[in-house]
Amino acid sequence: MYNSQLIKYGIILLAGSLLSAYMFYAINDKYRARNNATIETAIFKVELKLTRELEKINLAIESMAVFFQNTDEVSQDLFVEFTSPFVDDLYGVRFLAWAKKSEALEIQEVPLAKSKSGNFIPIPSTNGTVTSKNENTYRYVTRLIHPMPDNQDILGYNLYSDQIAAAIDNTISTRKIAYSDPVYLVQGSQRPLGFIPILVVMDSTERNPIGIVLGEFEMDKLIDKTLEFELPILNLAIRDTLFNATPYYDTIDTKAIMDDEPLDKIAIKIANRNWEVSILPQAQLTAYPHALESYFALLLGLASTLLLIIVVRQRDRYQNDLIQEVALRTAELEESNKLKENLLREIHHRVKNNLQITSSLINLQKRKLTDKETIQALESSQGRISAIALIHQKIYQDEGAKAVDLKGYLVDLINSHKNISPAVRYEISCPKISIDLDTAVPIAIITSELVINAFKHAFSNENEAALLKITVTVLEDDHINLTISDNGKGLPKYFEITKTQGLGFEIIQKLCRQIGGKFSFRTSEAGTDFTLVFKQRIPT
Repeated sequence: MYNSQLIKYGIILLAGSLLSAYMFYAINDKYRARNNATIETAIFKVELKLTRELEKINLAIESMAVFFQNTDEVSQDLFVEFTSPFVDDLYGVRFLAWAKKSEALEIQEVPLAKSKSGNFIPIPSTNGTVTSKNENTYRYVTRLIHPMPDNQDILGYNLYSDQIAAAIDNTISTRKIAYSDPVYLVQGSQRPLGFIPILVVMDSTERNPIGIVLGEFEMDKLIDKTLEFELPILNLAIRDTLFNATPYYDTIDTKAIMDDEPLDKIAIKIANRNWEVSILPQAQLTAYPHALESYFALLLGLASTLLLIIVVRQRDRYQNDLIQEVALRTAELEESNKLKENLLREIHHRVKNNLQITSSLINLQKRKLTDKETIQALESSQGRISAIALIHQKIYQDEGAKAVDLKGYLVDLINSHKNISPAVRYEISCPKISIDLDTAVPIAIITSELVINAFKHAFSNENEAALLKITVTVLEDDHINLTISDNGKGLPKYFEITKTQGLGFEIIQKLCRQIGGKFSFRTSEAGTDFTLVFKQRIPT
């Protein structure tokens, strides 16, 4: 029992631990799924917001081109008034400008932007003059700019340089917006990377360019403002695929990237450039969540498991104590019952001995009698006493018996009476049946009376084939049919049980009423059948 209890405690502990672990991982999986959903949503918004912001830049540049194409004279104030909504709405804008086409200008080395190679772009100013080396080179000189205070020195600068010439040539040839290579913006102490969108403005004939509209944008500020809600979730690296150099924007720590950790990539097509956005989620969102509530659930589950084991252990201890007490009481009762059974067997043994003594006393009495009728009466009484004594003998011989084996009793009864007529053969057909003690004594006396009667009166001395049969069958409703048959001469023709002079049939009838049985007989020249039907009572 102790081992089975240990197994039970182990099963409870295992089940509780598995359930607690499942709750722990289920809660963390919920947080991980939520983080993954947050990352996927942020990635989707990065592409959407960047595309939308670049479309706003394109719209501003295109609007400026339409404005200059349809307006003859544009002053600085008018230009500021027209471009102020764009400047206020666009993220990362340094300035919006108008550069008019000029020929064979005098130039001065003044930097506006710096290329990736570190060479400054030559920009002529109206202050000093230097003759251009290439008289056929067209120059676009900055005439209007907004905002003015921080960018006033750029007025008069020549924009046609090697670094942005490709973008100018592209917009002139395609009549569409073109973006410059990534450039270092010279304004400000940090010299951040940026880009310059440019669109040509044609004359009324749509054949000759009259100037270009452009803007200068700082990538850091554009990204920080456009993706202010996504940057706490994602690390980004933005590079121009046509310009294999330092990225526009990069917050990804390449040293911290695992070899098997893939980067999400988004391709953004903007005018003549292709931007590739590499995305790496923030470490705290990809790491295992270790949610506080998961640890609480784990500890609660383990604590509940231990509490359950304690409760079950206390209950088992109580049951063990109860089982021991019951076992002790059972042993005491068994000992008491054994003593009672031994006492009862001893009583039956003494009753049997006393009945044998009584039968012996009757034998002594018979020896002093001369009256034949009296002697026969005493012999009948001896038979009845022997039948009862035989019942008590069967009881004390069978240890703990509460009932009598009917077949065994019938065999012993026939053997005890065979000396009356030794020549008579007998057959007993009886299944395994037990009858209770209250029924056994009347059945014993009735059977003894009928057997003695058959031995004494049924057979003549000439009948060498004398046969006595006792047949027992079980009927429905727990009833038993006991039939004693002989092949003797049969009863007298007008025989009636109620009119017999002997005491035997009177005793039989009274005992039948006592056990609720039914007694009947059938007789002929071929023999006599006596039948007793009685209810089998279950011994308790």
